[in-house]
Amino acid sequence: MKNDIFFNYDGVFHSRLRDLIKEHEITKQKLSEEIGVSRQAISQYCDGSTIPNADKLLKIAEFFNTSTDYLLGLSDVQSTDTEVRAICEYTGLSEEAIGDLHLIVENINKESGAYPSWLTAEDIFESKEFEKQVLQMISYFIYNEIFKDAVVDTISYMYTLSDRISAINALTEKINKEDKLDSDLVHEIDNLMNIKHDKAIRLAYFEMIDSFKTAAEEYCNPLIKEREEAEINLGKYWGEAALYKHLGVVSDERAKEIRKEIMNS
Repeated sequence: MKNDIFFNYDGVFHSRLRDLIKEHEITKQKLSEEIGVSRQAISQYCDGSTIPNADKLLKIAEFFNTSTDYLLGLSDVQSTDTEVRAICEYTGLSEEAIGDLHLIVENINKESGAYPSWLTAEDIFESKEFEKQVLQMISYFIYNEIFKDAVVDTISYMYTLSDRISAINALTEKINKEDKLDSDLVHEIDNLMNIKHDKAIRLAYFEMIDSFKTAAEEYCNPLIKEREEAEINLGKYWGEAALYKHLGVVSDERAKEIRKEIMNS
């Protein structure tokens, strides 16, 4: 018999319990021993024929180090840390993203030694300024309209790819069901295989790439301008450098004359 207290949430509970068992790579027998129920009871929890009472629900949450709210579908955040849950629910960011951002901030302030997996040793030991730049870049991209356009273009491209996958899978299923090819199916196959040349798909891809390039360049514009100015300054010496190559080593006096001639040219 279903427990009426959790009746509204049992559909979510069963699927999340199955996912947690798979994610943690444990057996139903192991879980049954940990929470003090039979293996059959765990199977019933997983297949939806029954749900645990409050005591067993809490034990399951403690075993997987997650919250009962997550198990019941009241939250999509697994963490038991109330601050992490609040931040995730407020921002919509994943727990992993929040965790990585926290590690970066913690290292800048305390140099604790723990780093996100995507930060390489070269990044970390080259300069602490790198981590500050990461946070500044993330903040900039979040509120920058150009980057928002890039995100929209990326999602649009993903939808385009998903539509193609769905069309291919539908046709494959149709072919398997018919168990033979006829002229109509051959025509459909040709159309789908030629979709790689479709202008809409290529356009969506290049719009996505161009949007991110534009957003990145916009973020780097101050440095781009500084680089251009530095190159202009360096360019003043190109002629002198070329002349030195031809003349070889010259006297200091002659070098001064060459420099004066070039700078005044």
